[in-house]
Amino acid sequence: MNHTLLGSPFSHADQSILISKTLVSQLLVAAKQQLPYEFTALLGGHQNMITSSYPASSEVASTDTFLISPSIFFQSIAQMKKQQESWLGVLHTHPLSPAVPSSLDIQGWHYPQLCYWILSFATEIPDLALYQISQGHVQRHSYEII
Repeated sequence: MNHTLLGSPFSHADQSILISKTLVSQLLVAAKQQLPYEFTALLGGHQNMITSSYPASSEVASTDTFLISPSIFFQSIAQMKKQQESWLGVLHTHPLSPAVPSSLDIQGWHYPQLCYWILSFATEIPDLALYQISQGHVQRHSYEII
């Protein structure tokens, strides 16, 4: 199987990003357990289909900042490689603010080809949003839960 570790889920403009309903449910549960602090997970899969998550505890307990330790990051990437998955993006939560990238989110993201998901708990119903961030430019994308 030809496998590329760093994915490019946005490379097919005619295809939506797909994520399984089961995975979204698992991420919601894990994220709620971290409240009031931010939760982060690396996301793996194939092409435009996100199939797995690798929760990564933040090095800081904060309601508005997350920082993945290098060792956790590389362990997650190694697991993806072992599973023959590509790294397709990251999800993190905004416990108190909307599902819109903050200035720190935009400045800290260096993978324009990957998905940047934000799960907000600022309202009664959680809001999941998908973005592509490239050189300070933020573009919201639609997605399908299957």
